[in-house]
Amino acid sequence: MPASTSPKPTPSRSTPVTAPPSFVPECPPLMPGQSVQQYTQGLAALRAELGADTTMKAHLASKIYECLWWLNCYDEAKKAQVLERMKVILGLSSMFDHGGRLSSRLIAMDWGDERLLAKIAAEGHTPDSLYALAVATSKDKLLVLEQLSAIRTKSLQQLQSTYEAYIKRPVLLEILRLERDKLARSLTAIDVTAATIPTA
Repeated sequence: MPASTSPKPTPSRSTPVTAPPSFVPECPPLMPGQSVQQYTQGLAALRAELGADTTMKAHLASKIYECLWWLNCYDEAKKAQVLERMKVILGLSSMFDHGGRLSSRLIAMDWGDERLLAKIAAEGHTPDSLYALAVATSKDKLLVLEQLSAIRTKSLQQLQSTYEAYIKRPVLLEILRLERDKLARSLTAIDVTAATIPTA
């Protein structure tokens, strides 16, 4: 019987894995009231800014944005803590707040509002002394937020270094290839010169 002739399989060429345009890393758990849409839009903007067009770049960009997001949250939390403490010092509540007007002026730090200034003066403070007292009496909570910010900042710096090293990798590999080729040519020239030296 004639031997069966089956077509030989041709090796498939590997193609680089890139992130599809619709690739969006999973959004991490957010605090109550935070917007998932705002997070994903901000992440998409950062990916576009960094040119994160591969899976690895997109992953690193998502981690970088996560650090930036939480750093902003910690800053907002520190501000909210100080403002809440100022409200307590001034004794502002729904009963004595003129429908929330003083609280809203305090949140905006509108030191030009006459009613707010009168309330601050009635409690024996100026805007500067009120703020300083609020910070001093919130020291423990602010310290925790500062420590969390420091951890995120360190992670952000490490991620930025990793991203920069990753995008520079093709350039470094090309430099190494050129140096290797240059060295190979030098060694070839040495061999040719040695072969043409006349023997005594």
